[in-house]
Amino acid sequence: MPDDKVTLETEKLRQDIRSLRLQRLLAILGVVGTIIAFLVGNMSDIKAIFYPPPKIKLVFQGDFLKRTGTFSLYHNTDINKALMKLAAKEATDWVSVDPGAYDIIISSGKSQVFKRELILKNGDREAVIIPPYFTPNIKLVVTSDILRPAPGSTLKFHIQTSGNGYLWVYEISREQGFRLLYPGVGAASNRISVNKPFILPDSNNYGISAGDQPGEEKLLFVVTSSSHPAQANKIAARMSGVVTKASGSVITENWGVQLLSYQVQL
Repeated sequence: MPDDKVTLETEKLRQDIRSLRLQRLLAILGVVGTIIAFLVGNMSDIKAIFYPPPKIKLVFQGDFLKRTGTFSLYHNTDINKALMKLAAKEATDWVSVDPGAYDIIISSGKSQVFKRELILKNGDREAVIIPPYFTPNIKLVVTSDILRPAPGSTLKFHIQTSGNGYLWVYEISREQGFRLLYPGVGAASNRISVNKPFILPDSNNYGISAGDQPGEEKLLFVVTSSSHPAQANKIAARMSGVVTKASGSVITENWGVQLLSYQVQL
């Protein structure tokens, strides 16, 4: 009888051991299952740690395009639809993109001034060097925060240039030709620099006002490398359609223009 009791207790102990082993195995499988589920559910994040998406940034060797340019990114198989479009200065920090083949384009105004093809894969970091922007003529970018001014209101302008020189602003019309509005008596220096935007009204609060009557007005912004107004007047005459006599000479002037129109409204 005692031996039967020992046998039963031994068998019960064996069953308890088997049960504990089974519970431990189930617990291990549960942990493994949890780990697998975590890995599957977070695979993209885990992959990004070891194989991060490619990044690009722009490194400008000149300041003009950095301040005024536009950065566009295209798949090189579809140049008609931009995947990304930013102010150029916003792309001087790292920008993440998907792996693929791309065209990078830098524009100034409506002109494309830089293009580069890139093939990027996970883990790549590509710093694109943008060379200084040189053109035969000076490039201007003129912006205004007043698109539809009221009659007689003060106009505000922000002028940036790719070359150092002197700023001249003319009113242009077919009927009256051209008329110099800036600089005038009481204006600050009209010297304009690559590194510093020119603001109107100027530091002496001398500026330009809209006309008294509703309608379209046109302003011609001219930058010349010379401080003498003769060259600027010739350019304004040509832009306004005034007939001038031809002449021959060695061209030593560097200059640029931008024509801006707006509607005066009541």
